[in-house]
Amino acid sequence: MHVVQYEVLKSKTAAEINRIAQFLGVMITDQEVEDIVKKTDIEYMKQDTRVGLQDEDGSKTSVLNKGLVGEWEKHFVGPRLEKLAENMLTSANNIFKKHNLIEPPC
Repeated sequence: MHVVQYEVLKSKTAAEINRIAQFLGVMITDQEVEDIVKKTDIEYMKQDTRVGLQDEDGSKTSVLNKGLVGEWEKHFVGPRLEKLAENMLTSANNIFKKHNLIEPPC
């Protein structure tokens, strides 16, 4: 299992991309890292016409948030946060069971 923290990804993007590639066993050049950094920038993605959902009338709806660290806290409060935590715990338990790993202590 590989854990990526959004805060670290935002502050050390190139280093995190290299870590992810290493975890996946993928050889990646510095140029490819630069390209990934550029194309995963929130402002770049907002300009990309392929990112988003198309409504029935043909208009585009963005699926992107502001891309700010900590912004999630404004969206996941109360019951939504509880449901998110429940889903994450269920997913983690399923992964542990699937791979015959020791279950997490929660």
